[in-house]
Amino acid sequence: MDFNNTNHLHGRKRKNESDYESVDCKKKPSIGFKLLEKMNFEGKGLGKYGQGETKDIEVQNPIGRRGLGHHIHSRIEIDFNESEEVKTINETPKWCPPCSRGFEQSKLIDDTWIIVDKPKEVIEDETKYCSSETLTKMLEGKNVFDHMSDREINFARLRANPYETVKGAFFQNRAAMKMANLDKIYDWLLSGEKIKEDRLNKNPLDLKIDELYRKNYDREQPLFYFADVCAGPGGFTEYLLWRKSFYNAKGFGFTLIGDCDFNLNKFTAASPMYFHPYYGVHRDGDVMNPENLISLQQFVGEGTDGNFCDLVMCDGGFNVS
Repeated sequence: MDFNNTNHLHGRKRKNESDYESVDCKKKPSIGFKLLEKMNFEGKGLGKYGQGETKDIEVQNPIGRRGLGHHIHSRIEIDFNESEEVKTINETPKWCPPCSRGFEQSKLIDDTWIIVDKPKEVIEDETKYCSSETLTKMLEGKNVFDHMSDREINFARLRANPYETVKGAFFQNRAAMKMANLDKIYDWLLSGEKIKEDRLNKNPLDLKIDELYRKNYDREQPLFYFADVCAGPGGFTEYLLWRKSFYNAKGFGFTLIGDCDFNLNKFTAASPMYFHPYYGVHRDGDVMNPENLISLQQFVGEGTDGNFCDLVMCDGGFNVS
């Protein structure tokens, strides 16, 4: 047998590796390309005059009901490792140094420095305390939220705040937990409940065991008055009424009528019977109207026999879900 003669290999079924390589080098057109080729596609754009995108469409993870062509106004890609985040629990406030009595008399008591004018609805020109560059960047950063859905904002908030899953606990919303946190941070300065034993006796941690041992240490004390302004739906008030317990407090509320109104029927931790909502002389709850504020002051003064409030709370946030 002549091994140099390769004619006997022509009829074999198995091909050499070089044969496969020659086939792979010729890239076969895809089915989609064949269909476009039948419609006279020559690799140009799909426009009438060949204009348009010729590159492959980038793969993006869809968010909500967004489709192709949706423009994301701001997108920041960050490689975030949650395990490396330092999650602190204890918070220590830094107090401002007390001002002199002379400063109080010259600045706080004398109201000639107050300017009453029409409401200002733009802040683009507020560059007295910062540069216009800083202000512009801040506004651009905040404007990103205008183009985001509630679902996207809630998801981002959940990732940004490790304690977001606490939500409202047994209160109606997160605002109540915010006030509870502030009260604890400032050593119970807001509610005045500085004695730990009294706090636990009025609000025991285990209701099944300590319910029969609850005690009211404030029954002989003066009533605790507070005001909750721009406060709908009432999370701050719910916490304070619960903390004071045994209805040793009375609150006065002021907020906008409508979607931001108080939800007294959603008070779960305390009764709203010791809370009096008020909407001003114009009955709209608009805090920007000076006449409403004057009438609120008169209303609170009459309701407290001229003693006014031990605590005034203000928020003004629109999303407290």
